[in-house]
Amino acid sequence: MPGVNVTTAIRSGQSAQNIAPSGRLFVAGMADRGSVADPILVQSLAEFVAHYGDRVSYSHLYDNLACFFEEGGSQAYVIRVVGPSATKGTITLVDRAGTPKNTVKFDAANPGAWSANLDVVVANGTVSNTVTITLLLNDEAVEVHRDMASPAAIVSAFIDSEYVDVTDLGSATAAPDNIPAAGTFTLSAGSDDRASATSTHYAAALAKFVYDL
Repeated sequence: MPGVNVTTAIRSGQSAQNIAPSGRLFVAGMADRGSVADPILVQSLAEFVAHYGDRVSYSHLYDNLACFFEEGGSQAYVIRVVGPSATKGTITLVDRAGTPKNTVKFDAANPGAWSANLDVVVANGTVSNTVTITLLLNDEAVEVHRDMASPAAIVSAFIDSEYVDVTDLGSATAAPDNIPAAGTFTLSAGSDDRASATSTHYAAALAKFVYDL
């Protein structure tokens, strides 16, 4: 058409700050790890990996998110699907008594074999009679809490952890020897029971996308 110039270009990523309905995705699928209770908002593929892990061969979820963000999508609410008999990994730590007693238990925050790659590293704190605890995921530090003087303080420090739930087992050892002994401890592997997941489990996950989202 005379007087009209048309320019084409390859676009990658979000083109505007305003979020159109087409720029928001709600998706349920299988992943290496991540919440099975509530959807999590992710705004980039890197955020998805941080919450749900890298690409896995048994799921298209990573690829769907990669395509969504590449095409200009801006917000994705994601929830993970697992089978009915999914389990969480765990490790129980003992205290510093001459005859050690169980003192705190670390459970993976969500099911799956991923927890076998999660280490709890207990070291002496910089303050006397305290511990510093570092969580390593795939040998990378993802969470550190320093100078905790009691099992209760450890539970409190990890209350908002995305990786573990911590329980005080009520060691009868007198303080300060009721804090965990130093060392590196690896959680057991859980299971996502994905072979048993059916459309019913996907439907249940999708039902968690409430109207307020």
